[in-house]
Amino acid sequence: MHEDFIDVNDPKKCLELSKSKYLTEFKDLFHNRDQCLKKAKDFTKLCLQPAVQDYVTKMIGPDVVDEVKTGEGSEDYSTRGAFQFAILQQLLTDGEYEKYEGYIHHYSWFVKDWLFEQIVQQLSNDNSLKKLEKKHLSEIVKIITYTISNIRETTGMKHVNDVKTFIQNICSALKEKLVLKDALDSILILNTADTKQFADFLTELVKEMEQSLAAKYDKGRYIKERLKSLPFKPQDKLFTVLFGCGKQCPFCGAPCEAGGKEHAQHFTSIHRPQGLRGVKFIPTNKLVTNICSSDVTSNLKFIHPLVTGEDSHPCKDYRKYYPDWIIPGDPSIKASDYWKYVMATFQDRIAKDRDSTLPADLPEDWKALTPGDALKSLKGAFNMK
Repeated sequence: MHEDFIDVNDPKKCLELSKSKYLTEFKDLFHNRDQCLKKAKDFTKLCLQPAVQDYVTKMIGPDVVDEVKTGEGSEDYSTRGAFQFAILQQLLTDGEYEKYEGYIHHYSWFVKDWLFEQIVQQLSNDNSLKKLEKKHLSEIVKIITYTISNIRETTGMKHVNDVKTFIQNICSALKEKLVLKDALDSILILNTADTKQFADFLTELVKEMEQSLAAKYDKGRYIKERLKSLPFKPQDKLFTVLFGCGKQCPFCGAPCEAGGKEHAQHFTSIHRPQGLRGVKFIPTNKLVTNICSSDVTSNLKFIHPLVTGEDSHPCKDYRKYYPDWIIPGDPSIKASDYWKYVMATFQDRIAKDRDSTLPADLPEDWKALTPGDALKSLKGAFNMK
């Protein structure tokens, strides 16, 4: 470690790494060459442009969320109930077991992925992403241009041959908007260029940078790749707003309906047949059709090896093992026709996925339900027309 420290801080080695850079600077000074244009180009390309691109990337994430919530189809994102309805209706329309399996077993992952695809689709319709990128590009370029002009008028002429101070003043004025660090030190060395001329060059180069980046945004990239590169993930923000914390009922897997992430107790108003999650009766190994609201008032027992070990425990005492969940007991509550239909449709696949598990003994009225009945039930549950 000591030798590594010496290598990194050895003055001769540090100078060797910058030898060509210093040589170029020295030649320019020796031949009395004007460094204004060169320094302005370096500052624009090596400092301003990367910072501007980072700024645009940082700013478009929240805008994407606003675009989704106010653009076409925004009614689906107006409330949690509206979006829950939208996603469950889409699952019913698709009618694919794999999607239901993902929604039930991997709720947070599935919904975020589903949200991501909806965002991609919406942004693809009218080039919204490109418009957002160019909007923020234009905004930050105006700020940079104004800053150059303002510093030139107020302080620039006091330091006619001090571009270093001029650049430092620009960086200081823009520090709340842009992070200007990389390559800055190399641009400031050995510089006696004229400040006024430097400002003129820099203003023109910033305009060219805007045109270059705007053309790059016009060409576009795959929207998915661009969204994945954002530090602010729109799908995560929408998930938090529309779906809360993402925790699921430990028995049936229904998602928590409590607002946001800051809550001590989880709850859901609509529980599902537990067999949808592969829960089975012992010793029959048949899928369970019960819902949690009735089980917590019964004499039934449950086993969860990871939580309770191999011993069974009364469902009434569920809070000993899941203290952060509240499941109001009500034996009169029945499963909705929507989930009855899903259970009746896919119970053979569910049982097959669980190897030794057997299909449930379903009531005949469950088997008679149609997609139309399921949709009607779903609309009723979320007060949709």
